[in-house]
Amino acid sequence: MPSQNRPDLFSDFITNMNHLFGNKTHKGSGLLQSIDDFFLQSPQNRSFPIETEEKENMYIVRAKLAGISKQQIQIEAYKQTLVITVENQETFKKEDTNKKTYEYRQSKQTVQRSVTFVKPIDEKAVTAGHNDGLLEIKVPKLKGTAIKIKA
Repeated sequence: MPSQNRPDLFSDFITNMNHLFGNKTHKGSGLLQSIDDFFLQSPQNRSFPIETEEKENMYIVRAKLAGISKQQIQIEAYKQTLVITVENQETFKKEDTNKKTYEYRQSKQTVQRSVTFVKPIDEKAVTAGHNDGLLEIKVPKLKGTAIKIKA
């Protein structure tokens, strides 16, 4: 006959697992949430919003790039894809002649977004404008050739 005072074999294990995954971190979330936060904050997930509008003869792509100058933006057009690259480079220099120290830090961040279109585009006729943090790109569609079916 089993003793009433004998603890369940797995109760300590389950308690420890509940504690591990339910334990609150400094952000008020558990271990799994902190892992999610790490990957969401990684450079791969830093991005900028893009809207695409399709008209009869062209696509209009708008990207919100507040605080970004046009010199930091590069646009490349391919057969059915538009690639927008934003590069941010910062340099910090500090010299202390009294302590005879020199500090130099440089960082570079590149964020890239690709927009793939349903129909081929006229990559040579793409135009872009940048005003008040809004990048607007006009992407003309290529017209296909109509083919008549013979009897």
